[in-house]
Amino acid sequence: MLGKIALEEAFALPRFEEKTRWWASLFSTDAEQHVREITDIDMLRIEYANKHGVGYQILSYTAPGVQDIWDPDEAHALAVEINDYIAERVSKAPDRLGAF
Repeated sequence: MLGKIALEEAFALPRFEEKTRWWASLFSTDAEQHVREITDIDMLRIEYANKHGVGYQILSYTAPGVQDIWDPDEAHALAVEINDYIAERVSKAPDRLGAF
């Protein structure tokens, strides 16, 4: 049964792979695996959800986020990029994925 809902499941933009790898190296025992998992939206994430009975996930963007950007135009551009990216990914599995 896939009755569980996972809330605030982190994701990162693939273009920030190097930053994500550096950040993960500070706390993860396997930074490469962390990068694969946090940048994957619709393959590994769904596979893991099926394995652990999670029917629906609410995804939430992780660092580096817009709060670290001082220039309003640059921050706005990143917010739009994140929203467009996750909206496109979620649209592929709307019965399994949502996002903040």
